[in-house]
Amino acid sequence: PKMSMFVLDDNHLACHERTAGQHYRNLQDGSPLVVAVANLAEKKGYRFRGTVTLHTDDDIYDAQVKVAEEKGTKKPAAIPVLEITEIQDLSSGATAGKTIDKD
Repeated sequence: PKMSMFVLDDNHLACHERTAGQHYRNLQDGSPLVVAVANLAEKKGYRFRGTVTLHTDDDIYDAQVKVAEEKGTKKPAAIPVLEITEIQDLSSGATAGKTIDKD
């Protein structure tokens, strides 16, 4: 689970990249990002796909460094921002895996 995930706006999800490990290197190399969220009790969920912009030295990054400081968490190496281009239904049943919206 990516505990630092947050909604940036109606079309973007973002998180704190703290480890600067393989996942970060993959994003630097242009790998797409896929984020899945689920409510297991209700057997509902969504998968978000899209392109990523890494923020390391701008207003988005600076604001999230302040959030990390306030929460007492590690300073992020970057803030990956996912521009959502596709949403898929992960709910249990006939719609599982079906695309809900795609640009």
